[in-house]
Amino acid sequence: MVIKNGATLSKDYFQSYFKLRMNSFDCSLDEARDQTYDEFFRENTERFGKSTYVNFIEAYEEMKY
Repeated sequence: MVIKNGATLSKDYFQSYFKLRMNSFDCSLDEARDQTYDEFFRENTERFGKSTYVNFIEAYEEMKY
């Protein structure tokens, strides 16, 4: 998936992406979070800006409950 660096990715985007990964790879939410983190941020939480990372965390936290 190609991601442009100019836009902030939303919480809804990450929730949809987690669901896609869970369905496609038959994995848990935690596994989807880890895979998404590795793919998007590559150990650099500032890669797409602070807002995108915050949205990533909020999407995960909201889906846990």
